[in-house]
Amino acid sequence: MNSGFAKVPWTAAHDATTLGGNSGSVVLMIGQEQISAGLHYGGRTANPRENWAHILGRTLDGVDELTGKTLLECFKKFGVAMSDRFK
Repeated sequence: MNSGFAKVPWTAAHDATTLGGNSGSVVLMIGQEQISAGLHYGGRTANPRENWAHILGRTLDGVDELTGKTLLECFKKFGVAMSDRFK
């Protein structure tokens, strides 16, 4: 999806319908629903209407300023297994 906002390398625009309270919801690939592409974090209702997600592959190594841990470390702590099916 083309976006005027999603210009940062870790953000993608998506067109899934979301309502308030859906931040953190997984964004899946159509036709490959077993693949998590991102995590929804926001959007806007003004034109152009769009939603935004953190692209998982581009955020896994980012360090959280509060904990000093990466997203990948947090996933591992909770037993989330990561794999890259595109390689």
